[in-house]
Amino acid sequence: SGPNVTEALAAAAVQPGTDAWIARAVLSGAVGRAAAMLARLSTSPVAAAASADEMPRGCSAEVLADLVFALGVTAAGTGPTDDPGGLGHHAADAVGVFVTRAAAGRTTWFDIALLAGLADRCDLRRLLGDADVRAACGTVLTAAGHTAGDRAIPASWRKLAIRLLGTALRQGDAALAAEAREALQTVLATAGEPDLKRAAVAALVSGADAAAAAAIVEALPAFEPAVRTAAVTALLDRNETAAALLAAIEAKALSPAVVPLERRAALEAATDPAVRAAAGRIWAHAASPGLSAEEVESLLATVRRGGLAAHGRDIFLKNCASCHQVSGAGHLVGPALAEAVERPIEQLVMD
Repeated sequence: SGPNVTEALAAAAVQPGTDAWIARAVLSGAVGRAAAMLARLSTSPVAAAASADEMPRGCSAEVLADLVFALGVTAAGTGPTDDPGGLGHHAADAVGVFVTRAAAGRTTWFDIALLAGLADRCDLRRLLGDADVRAACGTVLTAAGHTAGDRAIPASWRKLAIRLLGTALRQGDAALAAEAREALQTVLATAGEPDLKRAAVAALVSGADAAAAAAIVEALPAFEPAVRTAAVTALLDRNETAAALLAAIEAKALSPAVVPLERRAALEAATDPAVRAAAGRIWAHAASPGLSAEEVESLLATVRRGGLAAHGRDIFLKNCASCHQVSGAGHLVGPALAEAVERPIEQLVMD
């Protein structure tokens, strides 16, 4: 019967040794009963764990977090509704799970994963009209902020927390958005952990939030190369945030070289007039003046006579290494230059 199936699936989810394959099998049977499964799981010892060390032996923190998230998504996307603009019955039941736990002071990773899953399919703004749900969302979001910045917590939990914070930045009210922004900026301010920083950058930029974009632009010089590359790419993908990056370049706070060469043409042809105008001003004089055939031949002759490799290395480290890398020296912000040795001398001179 239905209750027996729900109980069996929930029990299978928390059995020691449950791996991603078993979790997928459990999830395949969750349609129509995801909220009931979440309610059952919410009373299990795994939901009470505050860290990976507190998980029952043999239970994977990562697998269970992914499963609870997926159950939240499933609950949000199934079930009838009496109100075309409201939540389906299963989504409302799933909301009741984290609201009850928040009221009892039992919010953990479980609730972060659950709300992140619900918000993946259901706009968070639809939940905030009810005072009790708004209070519970605030409690879960505060827990997400602590989780995102705690190095002792499993990375899988922290990434889900960052995901939820990004959703709150886009869809939360002013107070929730401000709290989410502050928590994500705290992640960016920590040393190391480039994977989590990239996730935080993506979450901040996804909100098209002016204050968040400004914080990322200001922090760019301090980022590790991989994080800086991800941040620049994310900023350039949206007109609102691209404008903030270009403004910093015009103000001489950043070098124009932070923008990859292959992105400049798109900026100069952007549909947003402000972005297009800023790009035009920045790179108005970037193109080399036309060279006569005699001047090109003179340059080629100079190059063919050879030079001092040590002198070239010094020039590279001084002027190019902040964005390019050759033989392990420099940073991978712009394209790697190792393949340049394979180009004909004529092409290098013309480039």
